[in-house]
Amino acid sequence: MKRLEGHLQSANGRFAVVASRFNQEVVDRLVEGALRGLREHGVADDAIDMAWVPGALEIPLVAKRLAESGDYVAVITLGAVIRGETDHYDHVCQQSAAGIARVALDTGVPIIFGVLTCQTEELALARAGGEEGNKGYDAAAAAIEMANLMQVLAEHARPADPGETDPPSDNGGSSRCSNPFRESDNPSHRSHVSRRRAREVVLQLLYEADLNPDASKRPAEEFIDRRLDDAELASFARDLCSGIRSHRQEIDRHVSQAAENW
Repeated sequence: MKRLEGHLQSANGRFAVVASRFNQEVVDRLVEGALRGLREHGVADDAIDMAWVPGALEIPLVAKRLAESGDYVAVITLGAVIRGETDHYDHVCQQSAAGIARVALDTGVPIIFGVLTCQTEELALARAGGEEGNKGYDAAAAAIEMANLMQVLAEHARPADPGETDPPSDNGGSSRCSNPFRESDNPSHRSHVSRRRAREVVLQLLYEADLNPDASKRPAEEFIDRRLDDAELASFARDLCSGIRSHRQEIDRHVSQAAENW
């Protein structure tokens, strides 16, 4: 069995950090942690770009533009949403999380979720360099690991062809990064990539449904059909979603035995 995983050594390529200014006292500490995490793992300052946005809802759009540019091997998103007196908190948490997840699925670039969603400012500060650590630092480590894992997966998925050679890498020249999941001429590889895309759509659907338990079955079908224009893949995704939902309690029980806070 071949084990595929990333590592925490510096990844080749550039990293972007997108941070919201809302609750900036908290976010500044997250940014400090993320930059420290990148540097401690060998990422040079000139390989890091920083973008600031007004609030958490603006993060997904900017993260998408950065990911689509092809210039970055990973994008780190940082913010802090703290519950207030209205239900605005719930909408911001749900939509920012769903938007950030969608960017990763749509672009194939790791988008690291480092947005704190806390009941109080005290709890947020505890996770931004306080007694609970710094989630910005953790996000940086996750970005490096995912960037390296994507490269490992690209090498693993590439069809064996003795005549195939990759263009030489010039780290000192252009910083543009190739998409490790580019389309292949190998039919079996294309099928594997398509099935993976269907699974990603199902995971995104289940995540959003978990945030909104009142969603009906019909919107779920529309959700899949909007994202998968291949009828066979859409059918595969619907069957997969139905199977997961029918065994939800069993799946949760098994996962909870191996993961905390499931």
